[in-house]
Amino acid sequence: TVADQAICHGSAITAVNFSSDLSGGDITYTWRRTNSNIGGLDMSDTGNIPATVLTNTTNTAQVDTITVTPVYTNNEKTCTDESITFTITVNPKVVMDTVADQAICHGSAITAVNFTTPITDGSVVYNWSRDNDSISGLAMSGTGNIAAATLTNTTNTAQTTTITVTPVYANNGKTCTDETITFTITVYPKVVMDTVADQ
Repeated sequence: TVADQAICHGSAITAVNFSSDLSGGDITYTWRRTNSNIGGLDMSDTGNIPATVLTNTTNTAQVDTITVTPVYTNNEKTCTDESITFTITVNPKVVMDTVADQAICHGSAITAVNFTTPITDGSVVYNWSRDNDSISGLAMSGTGNIAAATLTNTTNTAQTTTITVTPVYANNGKTCTDETITFTITVYPKVVMDTVADQ
């Protein structure tokens, strides 16, 4: 038997080396697969399958069934024997939907940010972090959506924080960390007027 495999988009399968306990003669292994939504591997070939990077740009995990047929040759006689099958599952590449930048005044609330993706199976967790601690009212990192929050800027200039979001997709016993996106929140400063002398 050949073990099934599950990998992330853009990762490599473990090389598959076919074998038999037969002695004498020659054995050729021909194989074919069924799912053209998985890229990076020929649809059919002969011999072992090397470690190969596979891709899946659909919105769901893709399962490929590989059928392997041994062809035994001895004394000028060729025999085609029973096939075996195994599967390779490739989780999708998580492409996040774009998040709009925001700009607010000191002491105002940002609009809640809800992270989304076209992916339709498995589970996706969104981890985020930001820079610029001159802006207060929002944690420097978190998991999940960002709720509406009142932000402050007590400096003398507009301050911008860049939020980096990393989607983590889990399915088929495999956890995949995909490409990040970024967006910004700008908070304009509180205007504190200089004192004007009485006259």
